[in-house]
Amino acid sequence: MRSVNILSCPNCGKELCHNDKSYYCLNNHHFDIAKEGYVNLLVHTQKPTGDNKEMVMARREFFKGDHYKILKDEILKTTKELAPEIIVDAGAGEGYYTKAISDHCDALIYAFDMSKNAIKIAKKKAPKVHYIVANVFHLPLISESVDLVLSVFTPLAMKENHRILKKGAYLLKAGPASDHLFEMKALVYDAPYLNPIKEIDHEGFEKLRDYEIKEVITLSNDDLKNLFTMTPYVHSCPSSGKERLFKTDELKVTIAFRLELFKKL
Repeated sequence: MRSVNILSCPNCGKELCHNDKSYYCLNNHHFDIAKEGYVNLLVHTQKPTGDNKEMVMARREFFKGDHYKILKDEILKTTKELAPEIIVDAGAGEGYYTKAISDHCDALIYAFDMSKNAIKIAKKKAPKVHYIVANVFHLPLISESVDLVLSVFTPLAMKENHRILKKGAYLLKAGPASDHLFEMKALVYDAPYLNPIKEIDHEGFEKLRDYEIKEVITLSNDDLKNLFTMTPYVHSCPSSGKERLFKTDELKVTIAFRLELFKKL
């Protein structure tokens, strides 16, 4: 795998160089490499957000069970088919999907997330990946330098993705289909609802694929607690719904994912 650096300074936009301890640019902006091996490239005007520690820990425990294997395998299959040399995971979280790609693809991978808690865990699992704390809407990357952007269950920054992708390069978006986790929602909400499906304004891109994959999985009480805690439902469901879920020993749940593949024009 060839050595390439595509990071740019978040303060001035100059190319970033690095040594064992820090990243730096020609304008003498310095960013220390943390002891865990990641670098924080959020500028002072950007507050670190992303998943809190409790959500990150729940996500880590849930993914240990490989419950979303169907999605992981589909992302890996598509990535191998496209054979990119440089991949950006825009919103990598604790690195479940990133690690799979790192283990099975000979590509240079840059993974970004706003959560330091998530990045620390992700770096331990996949040390070859360049993990960076950054905002996916303001990525510290050189323009037209990336072959594939992955956006998996994260906000989609189409203009920024268009900027960093090479002409003819790809964007793979994965998120919930309409009936994703419906049985869990039926347990915690009095009036469960299907997920709204929003069409993406993909100006500057050609949409190549748009399809869904799904299966029904059986989750234990611990699995349900972790899944609930790592989703937005933890902030919005009534306390009575949370109590019902936490008392449920086992539940069959539909996992349903929508995948969209775009090519930059």
